[in-house]
Order: sequence, then structure tokens, then C-alpha cells
Amino acid sequence: MEGGRYTFHAGASSRDLRLSKETEVEADTVRRPFTENSTIGELLAHPVAARVLAAAVHRGAGPAQSTASKELGIDAKKSGLRIPVGRVRSLSGGASLPKTELTRLLEAVNAEWGN
Repeated sequence: MEGGRYTFHAGASSRDLRLSKETEVEADTVRRPFTENSTIGELLAHPVAARVLAAAVHRGAGPAQSTASKELGIDAKKSGLRIPVGRVRSLSGGASLPKTELTRLLEAVNAEWGN
């Protein structure tokens, strides 16, 4: 449920409201399990995943500014944050993040979050 201020009404009908009560509701915390479809950005926002993922990214890191960034005028690093982590693994042939390491990473993060 979204958090915020809510007003509840009770009555015989919508035209005959006899009681109103306003209250503050705290938002539910939704924790979706991380999968191979989770983006690099989502994983980097998690402290445990960020530490493990950063090491894997550094192993496969390219030049500081990519050709795409220069020639297309885009920020390739920001665009890369939207890529699902499983896709990066498959594009690199598993060189920067082997399947077993990715599976362990996702299991560890999900276990820490109670997913």
C-alpha cells in the first residue's frame, strides 16, 4: 500500500456519511527478488550486490570513455545501468561474470533481504 494521509468514511450510503477518520499510513516495503533480469543499476543500489558486482565489472572494464559515448554523444555508462545483469553476462561470454558467480551473488542478496 502507498503511504500517506488517508480519510476513511462510514455511513449508510455515500450521501449519508456519519463518521470520518483521518489517519497516516506507512508505506509497505516491497522487496522483489533479484534475478538475471534485474538491471545493473538495481544491483548497484544494493550494498552487498554492489561490492561483488563492482569487482566483476572492473575485471571486464573497457576504456574510460567508450566509442559509443564519443561518437553517439551518449553516456554509455548510464545506459549500461539499465541492462539486465544476465544479458551482460551472456554478452561477455561469461568472462566478466560467470554463471555460477552470478547465481551465488543473486542468492546471497536475496537471502539477506529475506526473499
